[in-house]
Amino acid sequence: MPITINSLPYEIISDILEYASLSNAKDSQRYSYGLNSVPDCHVHKGQHLKPKAQIILRGQLSPDLIKWNATNNIRSVSRRWREWASAFALQELFIGRWRGGERWLQSQKLGTANQLVSNEAVYHDPYWSLKHLALLFDQKTFITSSIRRLWFDGYYGAEEIKTIFGILQHCPALQSVTLPWTSLRHGSAELWSSLFNNTRQEQQISSLELLAVGLKNSQIVDFSINGDKRPLESSDVCFGSLRRLKLYGNSNFMPVNDDDLVAISRTATGLREIHITGTTSISTKGLMAVIQASKQSLRIIEHSPVSEDRFEHLQPRESDGDHLCHRILGCPHLNTLAISLPTICEDLFSDASVNWAGDVQIRASGMCGNVPISMRGDRWPEAGKILARARSLTDARAQLGIELNIEIFI
Repeated sequence: MPITINSLPYEIISDILEYASLSNAKDSQRYSYGLNSVPDCHVHKGQHLKPKAQIILRGQLSPDLIKWNATNNIRSVSRRWREWASAFALQELFIGRWRGGERWLQSQKLGTANQLVSNEAVYHDPYWSLKHLALLFDQKTFITSSIRRLWFDGYYGAEEIKTIFGILQHCPALQSVTLPWTSLRHGSAELWSSLFNNTRQEQQISSLELLAVGLKNSQIVDFSINGDKRPLESSDVCFGSLRRLKLYGNSNFMPVNDDDLVAISRTATGLREIHITGTTSISTKGLMAVIQASKQSLRIIEHSPVSEDRFEHLQPRESDGDHLCHRILGCPHLNTLAISLPTICEDLFSDASVNWAGDVQIRASGMCGNVPISMRGDRWPEAGKILARARSLTDARAQLGIELNIEIFI
């Protein structure tokens, strides 16, 4: 009896199909294209000249669409292969609100228009993807078992947030989710509690990302109508399963702040990664609350805020007299560090037993004790002690065969 590929063990077939799919993804189209604004037809010597449109690059395709296109041929082979390809392509889903301003254009070739461009706009429901996904998950619940990560972008209203939480309830294997920061305002305590205490889930969500952007005035009105439901004040909301927390971006209305991080830190005691990037609303108070709560498990701290005038380094802020250097050293398993602090001192580099490796970046505007950092002669002894301790620490790690580079920005 001849041996066919389907007679092989499923694990081997799965490895073969995954290798083929990843190879197809590398060679497949990774960008979307469109046409630039087409000029109106004009008459030259009694003849209508056809306007020409140029193909332009619109943007990069999302990873889920690339994987779906890479498995097109595999899905057409058999039912068994179609189920594998669907599960492979649906592990991560990017759900974004439609944005565009296209007009109708009839053309046999992209480079030449056959007639005038219509003034009629091409209308798309901007929330169609979200509504269709919610309907699909309600009707075809079997496809949700493969989803490991969901990313929602562009949905900030109360109704959209409620729909998002309804979608999340259908994903038993979900591990990572990216939500708009307004989910902390529009999402009720009941919705947040069900997200992290869903009895249908095979495992709890371990990664949470909150993305903030600036809102239009019309979107801010929606907040005024629905208000802030303050879910983090409820004792039913528990972030104990989180291992990764990321906050990115800045908003002009009700952004994530120190009080939110303090509330999250009450139950988020097992974080391994903290990423806070591009925000002006979170100070060292909120950051240190999360660090202190998960100090025994933290491996990565990435803290790169911006000041209110959009300068890339942190503005000097009060630290309530707390010695932040010792807080950082209180994380025994910390490996990767990039942080902005109001002040630093030589104590930050005094412990040779730290697990730091790679590039460590420290940004500060002063030294502990309210001494401003300066390379001038009268301040050089204090600044020189910090640099000397940093060099000693890199030498100590080098003796253990571990490369450590310390960068200090002032």
